[in-house]
Amino acid sequence: MIEQKVKKTRNPFKLIPWYGWVGAVIFIVFQIGLYKLGGFLSEKLVSPHWSVCPKIPVIDDAIPYCPYFFIQIYFLAYAFWFIAPLWISTGKKENFINFMIYGTIASFIGFIWFVLMPSVMNRTDHEVIINNLVVPAENLIEKAKSIKTPFTRFLVQAIIAMDTGDLGWNLCPSYHCMASALCAFGVMRIKQHHLGTRIGFEVMAVLVFLSTVFVKQHYFADILGGIGVAAIPYLLTRFVWHPGEKIMLNNPQFLQIKRLKKSNKKK
Repeated sequence: MIEQKVKKTRNPFKLIPWYGWVGAVIFIVFQIGLYKLGGFLSEKLVSPHWSVCPKIPVIDDAIPYCPYFFIQIYFLAYAFWFIAPLWISTGKKENFINFMIYGTIASFIGFIWFVLMPSVMNRTDHEVIINNLVVPAENLIEKAKSIKTPFTRFLVQAIIAMDTGDLGWNLCPSYHCMASALCAFGVMRIKQHHLGTRIGFEVMAVLVFLSTVFVKQHYFADILGGIGVAAIPYLLTRFVWHPGEKIMLNNPQFLQIKRLKKSNKKK
C-alpha cells in the first residue's frame, strides 16, 4: 500500500495544478497570437514604408545550413512551450505567477518591436530591394528542394510556406528564442525537482536557439534579440518588482479553489 502511494505522488500529471494547464494554454496561444498580429499590423502599417535586415554577414554566412536534425527541434519548440509552464506550475505559486507576468510583458515588447521595426530575410536566389534596402539572397527555397530526406524536406518547406514564403518577416526578436528563454528562466526557479530535469529543459532551450539559425529561419542577431526581450522583464520581476511574492503575501489563497467540506455525521 505504501509503495502505491509513493508511485501516485511521483506521477507528474498528479503534481500539475489546474492553473498550470490553463497557464500553459494561455502562454502558447499568446505567443502565436501576438506574433501573427504583430506581423499583420506591420505588413499593413510599417513594412511598406521601411524595414531592416538584421544579418551580420561575418557571423551568419559562417553558420552552416543544417536542417536534418534542427528542423525537428524547431517544431518541437511548440511542445516545449506547452510542457515547460506545466512543470513550472508544480513549484511555488509565486514563481508561476512571475513566469506568467514576465512572459506577458516580453510578448508585448516583441509585438511592439515587430510593428515598429519590421525585419526581413530574402529566401530567394537573387537580391531584393525593399524601400531602398538591399536584402541579400539566402537561396533557401532551392536548398530546401535539394534536401534528400523526404520528411525533413517536407518540414522545411512547410515552415517556409507558413512564414510568408520568399520573404521572411518578423525575424527580430526571434519569438522561438524569446519563448524558449522564458521557459528556461522559469524552470531554473523550480528547485524541488531533480537537477537533471532542470538541465534537460535548459539544454532544450539552447537547442531551439541553435535550430533557428541552422535551419536559416533567423539570423544570429535575432537570437540575441529574443533572449534579451525575455531577460529584461525576467530580471525586473526576479530582483526588483517581485509581483508573485507580493500577490501571495497579500492573498495566500490566490489560485486556490475552495472546496466545500462535507461533514461526516455519525449515525
